[in-house]
Amino acid sequence: GAPSAVFDTVVIAPSEEGGGELLAFAASVDWLRVAFAHLKIIGYTEEALPLFEAANVDPNADVGVVLLSGTKVNPYIEAAKKHRIWDREPKVR
Repeated sequence: GAPSAVFDTVVIAPSEEGGGELLAFAASVDWLRVAFAHLKIIGYTEEALPLFEAANVDPNADVGVVLLSGTKVNPYIEAAKKHRIWDREPKVR
């Protein structure tokens, strides 16, 4: 229930059904928008893509938005080491 801004990185990994349920809540959409605007590293699964669309956040925006596929989490971990994606800042002003 905490806002995404309080976390260093976030992961959105709902089930297919859960992804659809998240769309029903404006707070879920805003949670993603705030994470993106605060330059957070965002890991996500394919099931979260409708939430990205609703939030108007490009899942290919930059190296800080990372698709989690199977057990391959190394790209996310490497991105998380950056703590913030400062190159994103001009896009969210």
